[in-house]
Amino acid sequence: MAGLKEILQFREEKAAAQLKMIAVNPNAVLISLGMNIPGPVKNSSIIEEAFGEGMKEVERLLQEERTEIIQKRILIEQAGCAALYLVKEMDCLRAKQAAVLLEKTHILGRIWDIDIIEKDGMAISRKSVGEGERKCFICGGNAKICGRSRRHTIQELQDWITNILREWKTG
Repeated sequence: MAGLKEILQFREEKAAAQLKMIAVNPNAVLISLGMNIPGPVKNSSIIEEAFGEGMKEVERLLQEERTEIIQKRILIEQAGCAALYLVKEMDCLRAKQAAVLLEKTHILGRIWDIDIIEKDGMAISRKSVGEGERKCFICGGNAKICGRSRRHTIQELQDWITNILREWKTG
């Protein structure tokens, strides 16, 4: 279980790693895979397995885009999991469309957070590829609004995640 301090520290570490990777290779594009895991339990063996599946899918996507991975960095801590891929030039909008499609169609896609970060350090938005905001796990409403208003309990959200992971594991 990770406390707020550890979660914030993990986010800062991930952001710093992203900035450093882009600074060293300013003409490259960064693909960031994270996990949408609500509550204090951000990592477990099954979450790491689901993260590994996400890495496999992102790497398949990059292979389909025929782009070269310049650098790969993996962060796995109690406070979360992240994989950062620095790749040679690619069509960022097409990559974001593919990432959103993956998030929408793979059973685990909803708990993955795949960002495409351009050379200027800005993430390609879902809106820029014709997609709306992320949907809430529970009610399908705007995830940010539900999260801010605490419309659903942590237990409800964790139960949803547990069910998705179970469904994935049992096929």
